[in-house]
Amino acid sequence: ADAGPRDGRRSGPVLRRRNPIPVRNTATVWGWDASNHDWGRGPMDLASAREAGISFFTHKATEGSDWQDRYYRKALERARRAAIPVLGSYHYLWPDPPNRIETQVNFWMDFVAERTPWWHEGPWIWQIDAEQQGLPRPPSPDEIRRAVDAVHDRMARERTTGYVIVYAPRWLYGDQLGAGYDLWNSDYTGSGAPRPFADQYRGVTDRSHGWEVMSGRKPRILQFASDAVVGRQHTCDVNKFDGELHTLISLCGRNPDAPHRQTPRD
Repeated sequence: ADAGPRDGRRSGPVLRRRNPIPVRNTATVWGWDASNHDWGRGPMDLASAREAGISFFTHKATEGSDWQDRYYRKALERARRAAIPVLGSYHYLWPDPPNRIETQVNFWMDFVAERTPWWHEGPWIWQIDAEQQGLPRPPSPDEIRRAVDAVHDRMARERTTGYVIVYAPRWLYGDQLGAGYDLWNSDYTGSGAPRPFADQYRGVTDRSHGWEVMSGRKPRILQFASDAVVGRQHTCDVNKFDGELHTLISLCGRNPDAPHRQTPRD
């Protein structure tokens, strides 16, 4: 996850859909979180990412209260066509001030609803990215809590479901975060010689420091490398979910045994 350059907007076509099928469970759940930076590093072939074993994919959508990622729609449409089981978006959270937390969350969720109006048809991750790159300070624990609550409140009003998780790494926040939401940590033990992400994780393992308890709970997702190969894409941020795929789908508020997303035709 990263702040990324503030570089314009882009729209895309309306996609036709067909009936989905239930998602097969897997014990190992790999993920890729991407942003506008990734589009200069390779073909952004989400079909090859799925073939390589990627089960969840998130892409940067917004930052602060005025920046929109011009590649967001294209990325999510490609991931949808590739039938990646769990999709999502992330917002790069600014401290308040200069941008009011609730205003940012509505800006983010409005953008997602406009560019990917089908988001609620399948398992969805709302990833709050709490970092400091390009900011005078990182969002405070209270501001993060307000952002989490704002996403939950809006989903409750709209009667939608999704998995709210906060990327707030140990190296920035230590054990200062409050309770009541899941954490996405980063610990780049797997980085080094770029190679396929599953090979990189062999140097990490499920017993690595990145999985240790932080702020009173174990991270649910670990970003273990920032230079991985995912299918035909190089220099990727890659992740592992702590659990099975059906567990992640359930956290998104979905029945893992039921059909989910309507996948568009090519």
